[in-house]
Amino acid sequence: NCDLPNLLVSKNSGCQLTCTINFWHPKCCSGFYGRDCLCPGGVQSLCSKRGKCDDGHLGSGTCTCDTGFKGTACEMCRDGFYSQSCNCSDHGSCDDGLRGTGLCFCEEGWTGVRCDIQVVDLCKIWNGGCAKEAKCSQKEEKVSCTCPQGHSGDGFTCLPVDPCASGDNGGCSEHATCTMTAPGKKRCTCKDNYMGDGVSCELKQLPISRCLLDNGGCHPDAKCTDLHFEATLGVFHYRSAKGQYKLDYKTAQQGCREEGATLANYTQLSYAQQGGLNMCAAGWLDQARVAYPTTYSNPNCGFGHVGIVDYGTRKNLSETWDAFCYRMKVQCVCKPGYIGDGLSCTGNLLQVLRSTPTFSNFLIQIMNYSEVSESGRRFVKSLSNLEVQSTLFVPENSGLPENLDIEVHLSEGQALPLSQLKNNSRIRTRAGSLSVLGVANLLNPSALHSAHQAGMGVGVVLLILLVVGAIFVGYRFYHHSSKPFQFHYFK
Repeated sequence: NCDLPNLLVSKNSGCQLTCTINFWHPKCCSGFYGRDCLCPGGVQSLCSKRGKCDDGHLGSGTCTCDTGFKGTACEMCRDGFYSQSCNCSDHGSCDDGLRGTGLCFCEEGWTGVRCDIQVVDLCKIWNGGCAKEAKCSQKEEKVSCTCPQGHSGDGFTCLPVDPCASGDNGGCSEHATCTMTAPGKKRCTCKDNYMGDGVSCELKQLPISRCLLDNGGCHPDAKCTDLHFEATLGVFHYRSAKGQYKLDYKTAQQGCREEGATLANYTQLSYAQQGGLNMCAAGWLDQARVAYPTTYSNPNCGFGHVGIVDYGTRKNLSETWDAFCYRMKVQCVCKPGYIGDGLSCTGNLLQVLRSTPTFSNFLIQIMNYSEVSESGRRFVKSLSNLEVQSTLFVPENSGLPENLDIEVHLSEGQALPLSQLKNNSRIRTRAGSLSVLGVANLLNPSALHSAHQAGMGVGVVLLILLVVGAIFVGYRFYHHSSKPFQFHYFK
């Protein structure tokens, strides 16, 4: 039964033999290799179930490991990979990688090692047990409580902080009242008779009016008004012609000087604010300070603060702001019935005589004259009449001889400026006429003209010639009878 190849069969045999031979071919089952048909990891855990084995009778038995594993049986993690314990749920992510911890990072609302436990939002239940005012925060299953600003406590108990309860009156001035407006917030208000922003309060005492001292330098017959006490108490806002906030500190000082003023200081601005100055524009003050006053609450000005909004002393003098200037002035106005610039006021002739001590002898002569005759009384009455257009020549006490004709000293029908008193000119008086000698050059004509113009307003001019030393002036007087009369030594 064995079929042999032709080479084994005799050519002359006359027959052909068929020979059948069985050969043994060893072959491992799937997952086994080599003589013992075994792959790394064993039958139950081929390549540790982390790879594929090169099996078969002729296979190498080598495991080709899955990503992240190494070793003969893929039993170890490659560098940068963690062990099989990093097995997160769909709600977590593994902290793998070269420096990974192998832990699961859970999505918000999930917890557990594998992020497979849903977390309850405890802050939505009675604020997590925190105080009503506190902020509740939750990390995993742990709740934290934090008191808000202006409160103190552990979060489970929060108490409002009263800034006024501190030992320093809440930072307000000792002359101010501290009031808590909200937890941790306060308002400082200066007490009666004090002024300021509450943090700084000064005694509310305005300077004494200069009019109380010597009538402010005005004439006794003038009304004095200290403009420092009017409206904004001498303080005014100054702005560059170029627009708002164009003045550095130096140009602000110069601008005030050009207005006849100086930079106001903080106290002067406070007085002005109390007087009603409201300006929503910051300006330079003295000593390089910047501030502005407000008299009513405006959210766009100083966040509604009423008082002085103070920017403090500026280190950079090149900063540009507006300015607040301070100017102190006295206004002099002659009283009704008087004329002049306020520094000098002229009334009727008799009033002037009474107010000038060096004319006392002449005044006595006039009053005596009025007591002994009707003409004397008419003469005194004419001196008291503001409508009289006359010039009174008044000798000083030392230049008045006795028993002179009083009425010859008063011109008739006109007021005479000294510029018209020329040598050999004639003057018509109540008692006749006289001629003038030697007075034309005594005074400056321009000054005399100004004095005359002041007196013409009421029709009376009192010409007082003041000359240092003794000046002898001669007037030749002629009565209707042409009897001469001499005036000696008058000023």
